[in-house]
Amino acid sequence: MRRRTAALLALAAAALTGDALGWEAATTHAGLTEQAARASALHARLRDQFGLDLGLLSPLTVPPDDAPGLFAALARLNPTHGYVPDARGRQPAVAWLTAGAVVADLPASAARNHFFDPQRGAGLPSDAPVSGGRGWPSWIVRWVVHRALGGGRAVAAPDWIDAADNPLGLS
Repeated sequence: MRRRTAALLALAAAALTGDALGWEAATTHAGLTEQAARASALHARLRDQFGLDLGLLSPLTVPPDDAPGLFAALARLNPTHGYVPDARGRQPAVAWLTAGAVVADLPASAARNHFFDPQRGAGLPSDAPVSGGRGWPSWIVRWVVHRALGGGRAVAAPDWIDAADNPLGLS
């Protein structure tokens, strides 16, 4: 009887689980970026178009003196995660991609500027209806996303590229 009750409880617990509503900032974007790079044609393009025989694994060097802001941000990251270059600024191309994904979210509130809805032509919605899933009112989802990303005003991703307050932007 106990075994049957335990099995029913385990089945009920499994049926009640849903999607994760969070992520680990230091590794999720890095992992997604690496997976996307490996699934894309970038490896072949680096080999064929740019002559980098090792493709995504080709070592690339950015001299630290050429990008002090970037290296200041990278110095705050954990080198064991695989996206911090050596003292010369050398690491594989795929590691530079993942480093960019992580640095783009420093501080964490900068992540709110990585959204763009082409239908609205705008970034993270502040008052537009969004689907909350599982019957959640959309205002709860907007509030949670807004708070999780540090509150404040969000800039649409295309505008963030050259925004004056983007520390790694084009300007």
